Amino acid sequence: MTQTFAANPEFLHLKGPGGRTLYGCDQDWFQSFWQRKAGCGPCTLANIMRYLAQAGALVGAAAPEAPGCLPLMEEMWGYVTPGMMGLNSTARFAQGAARALKKAGSGLTPRALDIEKGASLQDASQLISFIESGLQQAPVAFLNLLRRQLGPLEAWHWVTVVGLSHTEKGAVLHIYDNGLAFDLPLEQWLNAEGSGGFVAFF
Repeated sequence: MTQTFAANPEFLHLKGPGGRTLYGCDQDWFQSFWQRKAGCGPCTLANIMRYLAQAGALVGAAAPEAPGCLPLMEEMWGYVTPGMMGLNSTARFAQGAARALKKAGSGLTPRALDIEKGASLQDASQLISFIESGLQQAPVAFLNLLRRQLGPLEAWHWVTVVGLSHTEKGAVLHIYDNGLAFDLPLEQWLNAEGSGGFVAFF
């Protein structure tokens, strides 16, 4: 088995109630109803910016600490503001992330890889390579445009990929989402005719 993880996923670990660990920021922390409903994109970008800040990769930003996620989430909302259909575009996410990174003094550039509905398992090798390369720098943003829930993966939703494991039999994404950590077989998503894409930072 080959495993590739962001170097320090613990940068996204927060102390929750009762001492339990929360994995990344939670969009339910937003104050308005619309932000809580549609804020998965800004929340995901906040995770990545928080990671980069704590890694010392943002010369213009101090590393935020919990519960400092909320101010960072609010700031990222301004860069990747959801529309009526949420934030359903990897290009819009990448453009907003590029502006946020430039302001923070980062030399990283977001790059998007879109996955069309009905993509074959043969496409998985290119996708695996893209995610693994991105994880060398930071967690990877994942846009799922399935209109139904797939296991723990919510429909029409952004999440943060912190790792990827694969064998000859398949690949598994290791995901942080709204304080939870879970695994998702990549082939399960592709077989469900998942569409959407990934944004990595290079």
